[in-house]
Amino acid sequence: MAMVQLDAVNLERVKRLHRSEFGLLIGCEKSPVVATMRRQLTELVEGMEGQQAMVALARNYIEHLSAESSVFYVDDHFDPYWGKAEVLEGYSNLYHKAMEGMEHCFVHDSAGNPIFFSMRDAYHSFNEVLPYMAERLQGLLGKGCRLRLVFDRGGYDQKVFRELGRMGIGYAVWVKGDKTDYEELALEYEEGEFELGGNEEGKPRRVKIGMAEVALAGKWGMPVRKIVLRRVATRRLAKERQ
Repeated sequence: MAMVQLDAVNLERVKRLHRSEFGLLIGCEKSPVVATMRRQLTELVEGMEGQQAMVALARNYIEHLSAESSVFYVDDHFDPYWGKAEVLEGYSNLYHKAMEGMEHCFVHDSAGNPIFFSMRDAYHSFNEVLPYMAERLQGLLGKGCRLRLVFDRGGYDQKVFRELGRMGIGYAVWVKGDKTDYEELALEYEEGEFELGGNEEGKPRRVKIGMAEVALAGKWGMPVRKIVLRRVATRRLAKERQ
């Protein structure tokens, strides 16, 4: 946990830590080098199923990093495969073409702390995997937790909404294929100013966005309200949430 809090979220980033200073935090004279940690990690997981190791790590993250969290973000990423083995193809948004690769579905809390992930081939789409990820997360937190998920328009699907509603999970999702003419609705927008981090550290952008709410039917787990975002001289944005 001390490693993660110092942004050493993988073994390669251990190289950035000052061994003598970090050793004091973990009760050692010096912290282990990368080679030693790789060996210790291998010994730790030997004889343990990968699923069991992932569940143990996820519970540890939730206990120490996300104890008070109830909002979690779920996102899908396609990773191209450059090896010699034959794997299924999927669509890469980075290369704008179909290519061999794997899909990674990540879950992290609102602070960006990683909780767990799932890797699969490109046969199953994000909206098919989303209920499974929600069920796993609910199992880690316990059904007494009021869980809320945030995900992109790839998960915008009526079957997904109904399944999340059945599990008692709230959600916020970007609208897909929204053709509503919001100018005709004469909405009352509440202006707010937000700070966006951007790619350069220490150089945030401040933007003004108008927000309005539209009530929806919300039957059978479907969204109950839509939050419409308006920004001057940009494309229209809309988001639905339960």
